Amino acid sequence: MSSTLKFSDGEEFDVTGPLRLEKRYDGWYVLGNNRMIPVDSEEHGLEIIKHTQQLNNFYGQNERTIC
Repeated sequence: MSSTLKFSDGEEFDVTGPLRLEKRYDGWYVLGNNRMIPVDSEEHGLEIIKHTQQLNNFYGQNERTIC
């Protein structure tokens, strides 16, 4: 199943799959788990991914549960 967000400026974001970081012309985004999270830097995006993975490990749940 594919989940793609499409915007009027022509940008499309595939939000399927595990969390990942993508750089676009207008900034950084954490994408995945049916989420699109704009972040102010690459470092901030990596922190969000790491924190989410730590929470999932702590609660013993998969990535799709917490975010």
